[in-house]
Amino acid sequence: SEARLWLHLRNEGAGASFRRQHPIGPYFADYACPGLKIVAEVDGDGHDRRRDAARDRFITERGWIVLRFSAEDALREAEGCFLAIRDCVRMRKLELEAET
Repeated sequence: SEARLWLHLRNEGAGASFRRQHPIGPYFADYACPGLKIVAEVDGDGHDRRRDAARDRFITERGWIVLRFSAEDALREAEGCFLAIRDCVRMRKLELEAET
């Protein structure tokens, strides 16, 4: 499921450059756009929601936006997940432009 979503994200298909397994503090984001501080996570059945909440808190406290998708959605609706990420990229760019 992660690989399928990556096919949509690579080569700046979302309008920004994403990296796989990008370190943020002690954590590794499935996909991260450091320039816009956007993280996309794909969660399988084995994810611990409490640990994910602590991780999200750590990352968001540092100014990142965290988007979470289930592995099932990333597999069956990869394009929909990609479009959500692309929309987040667009919104983040508008926010940053408004700040300058």
